[in-house]
Amino acid sequence: MRICLALFGGVVMALAIACSDDAMKVKRVHPNFASLRGDEDVRIEGEGFRTDLGYTVYFGTQKALSVMVEGPSALVATTPGVDDPQQVDVRIVADNGKTFLLKKAFRYLEPNVNPGDVYDQVSAKKHRARQHR
Repeated sequence: MRICLALFGGVVMALAIACSDDAMKVKRVHPNFASLRGDEDVRIEGEGFRTDLGYTVYFGTQKALSVMVEGPSALVATTPGVDDPQQVDVRIVADNGKTFLLKKAFRYLEPNVNPGDVYDQVSAKKHRARQHR
């Protein structure tokens, strides 16, 4: 809840109401990797996504094949294909001009890497980290 100022009959009053804050925030990209061929759905989680706006998502310099607003806390973007393995920025641009950039937040994998193996490696690291607590 925020305090907003309102003008009533020439008098400014402070009201404790829920004001709209259209600040887009992005928390994570999941999964944060895909194959070079693209055409894979990636979930972009955050806050402030609006269903009345369109969004364009870029993986590096490549525009996502499609973007769907799942709700105020998530977008789903379909990855474009690329020629070489690389780590890229993810940029989300709303139709109203608001932009959010995640530096080096996404990785295109080597052609011989199975994405399932990457999941398994991440899970194994988390499991080992929990054991050492």
